[in-house]
Amino acid sequence: MRISGRLSGYLGIFLLCLLAGFPSHAETKVPEKEIVSEPVIDETFDEFYDFIILGDPPEEDSLQDNTPQDNVAELAPAPTENIPADKALFDRIESLGILSNLREGAMEKSIWKGQKRSDIYNAIASLPARHGMISAQQLKRNLLLSQTDTHLIDNNIELVAGKDLLDLRLQKLVEMGESHEPLELYRSIGGDPYHENLARTGILLVLYHGDFATACLEEKVLAPRYPGSRFWILLDQSCQITLGMLSADKADFSDSKVLDTLFKNPGFMVRADDTVTLSGLSALERGIVAAQGRIDFSPLSKNPATIKDLRSDMLALFINTTSLPEGLLFPLQTEAFARGLMTLPEMRKADPDYKRIFEMETLAEQWTAISQKLSTESSPARLRHYGALLKLSRPENLSQNLLMRIFAIFLLSGERIPDFWMQKLEDLATKHPENYVYLQGIKSLGIADTPPEVSTEALKSGLSALPGDQALHALSLIEVLDSTLETDHNPLKVYEKELGLTLSTDYVMPRVDLLETLNTALAKQHTGIVVLSSLEILQGNTGTTHPDVLKQVLGSLKIVGLIEETKKMNQEWLAGLLTQTKKGE
Repeated sequence: MRISGRLSGYLGIFLLCLLAGFPSHAETKVPEKEIVSEPVIDETFDEFYDFIILGDPPEEDSLQDNTPQDNVAELAPAPTENIPADKALFDRIESLGILSNLREGAMEKSIWKGQKRSDIYNAIASLPARHGMISAQQLKRNLLLSQTDTHLIDNNIELVAGKDLLDLRLQKLVEMGESHEPLELYRSIGGDPYHENLARTGILLVLYHGDFATACLEEKVLAPRYPGSRFWILLDQSCQITLGMLSADKADFSDSKVLDTLFKNPGFMVRADDTVTLSGLSALERGIVAAQGRIDFSPLSKNPATIKDLRSDMLALFINTTSLPEGLLFPLQTEAFARGLMTLPEMRKADPDYKRIFEMETLAEQWTAISQKLSTESSPARLRHYGALLKLSRPENLSQNLLMRIFAIFLLSGERIPDFWMQKLEDLATKHPENYVYLQGIKSLGIADTPPEVSTEALKSGLSALPGDQALHALSLIEVLDSTLETDHNPLKVYEKELGLTLSTDYVMPRVDLLETLNTALAKQHTGIVVLSSLEILQGNTGTTHPDVLKQVLGSLKIVGLIEETKKMNQEWLAGLLTQTKKGE
């Protein structure tokens, strides 16, 4: 996906250069680099939609507080002027989606039936850019990419041209770190964008996909429709300078300090790890800076650990940047994979070791190679694409710690667990009785080839071996999985009382109004709002979310029919329990 974007970018620029009869900017000599770290700040916009066209998505510094904030944008978005929109047009474009098959993760087409436009709009705008749970991130992606019947929405507010749900979904997808799919969704419009906001979004999608040449070609078509708009003027001047058709000294970048410096100083660079400066730029400026090869990636090469601090939209921008050093591509992809931004097949293709290990002649050789990776990478999320190979391995003498990470990989990859591995988990239960809790969880999930039998006493001893928080999480998880456990006559509650289980972790609780919105939507069977509310509540990982909140949210998703999605979240919940520190460690 990224290679094709690179090639199309190079070929497009080459074609434009031939047509213009001038050398490309890339051919000019670059003097000694000047690393600049000065943010560009001009105007502040209060409303989410107003700043997102050219500004920045919410900061990802805290997965617990990702609600939209006032952001700094370099340029103002196109004015909407509250011009009434054509309902038939809105119905057509807002219903668009590239996911329609339920088996591929698409939502039901009637997901928005009877729900208020204002509630849907505000809830999508409030979604965090990044979730601590991979399964939540994937649910959010699938929701925003799904084809739906938006004519079923209760239009309790006036339809305003330039403030449609399609554009909002596209902006949110970019903020999340998606690049290919939102561009595909934008292209599905099948014609020219009806409004300048949507046109700008399309240009940004092309830029963030690493295709500056195509962005310039589309700018030539679209810009004349919006005379006087600084967005198009700045992009047009950037394209002309790149093609050698305009001197940088004659360009007007008075309202963009970064572009003025970039084109007048060939040595200007922005450090890839300078998130303050990059966040201060508009999305257009970031896209142009990256397209011009003015991102200095050496800090990331010297200290790859800082990659985890990158915002997701910047992570995607860097992955698609043609000037990215080859040695950095896989570390960036690994981080994207850990955040749920790449699929299992995509990561198997990207990982240079996977094909080598897959083609080894014996299972013993495969296990030796995989175990080496397990010894150097502690995060099961980053190795979950090895789940299919791991289930075939038959190693001996496994430690409890290693076995926990292997089972976490099974759970995160969605692989069924063979009898060999279930026996290993049971064998170690004599020394590590908490394994009985995990066996019960796996049984309730229904992912073992042969369901294990766990006695009441074994389960009780397993719960006693866990810290109170983890034991209560385990009990809540089993309750969600086993629909036969009634609230008023739940035998698991007896364990909680007998063992005196209490919570010690300081959990960040969701806002009361969010829980009320979830409960109201559930009562009305408003699936869309149930999903959106659940996603806003589940911002952190399972270990930082109160077990009662997890139980309530996952139970709600299950009630509205998201069975597979709930199962993936439950598996991730159990995977988190497996890898948490236990008593005595």
